[in-house]
Amino acid sequence: MLHVRAITADEVTAFAAFGRQSGQVVHDVATYLEAMLAKGAMRREWCFVLEKDGAWLGRLAFWTLPGSEVATDVVLWDVPWEAADCARLGLALFREACLLMGTQLDGTIRHVVDTPPMTPQWQTHPAKRQAVLEAAGFQLSRMTDRFDWHAPPDRAQTALGHSKNSEHEIVYRTMPEVGEAAFVDAIERVSRFSFDQ
Repeated sequence: MLHVRAITADEVTAFAAFGRQSGQVVHDVATYLEAMLAKGAMRREWCFVLEKDGAWLGRLAFWTLPGSEVATDVVLWDVPWEAADCARLGLALFREACLLMGTQLDGTIRHVVDTPPMTPQWQTHPAKRQAVLEAAGFQLSRMTDRFDWHAPPDRAQTALGHSKNSEHEIVYRTMPEVGEAAFVDAIERVSRFSFDQ
């Protein structure tokens, strides 16, 4: 019989390593979990495992902004995604964890799926994850692409086109320098054609 429960204090390391083989991936997840617990964005009692006969079949945690008393997001949601019954397991884990959370949940719960998988959660099998999310009642609210640029520090200024002779020099100023109205105006102008809801 399937059983969902919060982890104990001595299970935090096993929770971070659940379902992972790569040392770097386990390290990334463990570092993320440790940081979130330290900040109060996650709590040990918000970290759940799905068990059958004492063996772990899944994990899931809830997240919030530090200082908040209610969780707003689901993170570290993993079941054996390659298994035929992964959808049933993922759904059972989510529903039971929500029941156990009770009033500690916000009215809207979110979950982000990174495609392709990336640090710190390294989420594999995005299509299967999406099927579980939809079965649980989640709706797609936005699709985004993330772009990273890593240049050696000595090349950064050149690669960005910065030059003392540039006639269109970019100047950066802080919000206290420009004022809130200018900041809001800039945000409105750059997000005017955004597809984000």
